Amino acid sequence: MKKIFLIIGFISLSPSIFAQTEVSKIENTILNYINGTSYNKSKLIEKAFYPSANLYLEKNDKTLWTVPAKDYVSWYKNNKEGEFTGRIGNIYQ
Repeated sequence: MKKIFLIIGFISLSPSIFAQTEVSKIENTILNYINGTSYNKSKLIEKAFYPSANLYLEKNDKTLWTVPAKDYVSWYKNNKEGEFTGRIGNIYQ
């Protein structure tokens, strides 16, 4: 009987544990992007996107435009790594 209760307990806990690991992976990806773009850390930005991903950006003088992730990362490679860029980001729950 104890074994049955243990099995039921583990089965009922596993979805919530899985969901927490998914949330932490998402938070980690967002933090890679925030910290990478805030401090010119191109390696962190690379971790935040699939290599073949596209970013859809907009500027005041342009409509929506597509930038491959590889090109976006290159914008930060020539800057001094670790230097604050003025970008601020947070994750709130």
